[in-house]
Amino acid sequence: EQKTFLEQRLLTLTQLAAPPQQQALMRFDLGDLWRTRFDRPAKALLEYRRALELDPGLLVAMYESRQLYLAQNDLRAAAELYELEAGAESDPARKIALYCELSAIYRERIQDIDGAISALQRACALSPGDSDLSYELASLLLERAERADERTRRADYAAAADLLVQVARAVPFAQALGFLESALGCVPTHAAALAEIERLLKGTPEAGRLAGHWVAYLAVAPVDEASNRRRVLLAQAYAEQGQIEDAIFCLEPAVDAGDAAAKK
Repeated sequence: EQKTFLEQRLLTLTQLAAPPQQQALMRFDLGDLWRTRFDRPAKALLEYRRALELDPGLLVAMYESRQLYLAQNDLRAAAELYELEAGAESDPARKIALYCELSAIYRERIQDIDGAISALQRACALSPGDSDLSYELASLLLERAERADERTRRADYAAAADLLVQVARAVPFAQALGFLESALGCVPTHAAALAEIERLLKGTPEAGRLAGHWVAYLAVAPVDEASNRRRVLLAQAYAEQGQIEDAIFCLEPAVDAGDAAAKK
């Protein structure tokens, strides 16, 4: 009886040229009836999609539609509705949650790393200070970089390094070191990561860890003021360990460039 009433009511609204939003709600109610009372998901999905045609911003119809698509394992269709729902959602926290769910579906169920990264990038843009999101996005970028072409690899490493530095600045010293070293593993010349790890380790018992980062940095950095300053620091570290020849070799490019500190 309820179904018949809704169908008749919907016919009346259509004949009277009722506002699309009102017709959409009736379509949604009819879909809910097919789903809950008659266990007819295909019929329900048809009504939900008709509701969305009438009112593209009807969030409840998006939600119920994608839930049915997920149950049917139609993951691409579900992902499309996640996109629509996140775009229409006004609550930032809910929008972030939707993008995170979408990213997980792309990564774990569709095996689409590009889609997973795109969704999580939008979540991060809404909450740039969220360390957990930043770390998760960095992890995805590094995962893609492992099998990407050279251009994409370099871009993903650079973006991941930026994110890892952000995370390092938000966590305690011991954890920060690991994130900064990971960033430098991606991009040995990353200025912010190198400056931050130098700041953290300066004057500590672990300052010796800097030498390895300076070596990696100088292997690819151009000869300029910043690299010459680190050549001097590395030469001093070599000299303290009695590695005089290594210290001299390290300083030669800076001396050739006329750096005053290196000549001393």
